[in-house]
Amino acid sequence: MIGVIVGSHKCKINPDNIATPIAASLGDLTTLAVLAGIGGFLFKIIDNYTWLPIVITVTFLILTPVWIVISYRNEYVKDVLIHGWSPVIAAMFISSVGGLILDFAVQTLRGVAVFQPVMN
Repeated sequence: MIGVIVGSHKCKINPDNIATPIAASLGDLTTLAVLAGIGGFLFKIIDNYTWLPIVITVTFLILTPVWIVISYRNEYVKDVLIHGWSPVIAAMFISSVGGLILDFAVQTLRGVAVFQPVMN
């Protein structure tokens, strides 16, 4: 990221216009790589350790109230914890409705699935 900022200064380009999309893309790629790595690991060991995914899930479910209490006690995060769910739930609802519409369109209109990345 430092190289992107220095390079954009040398080319006399505003680094905010370059670094922000690259940072977002790198964050998405990092998340995808971590999820793929964990998923691949769990897929390989599922035959010998069928209990491990259940233990991981139960551990996260048990830790969720702990993190909620810790966040609630933090004065800077408390407001987001209380009021920040509505945009997330609205985005999930919109995404689900969009998926239902796309599923209906794929069944009705042939070839529309090809344009899904463009619509997304």
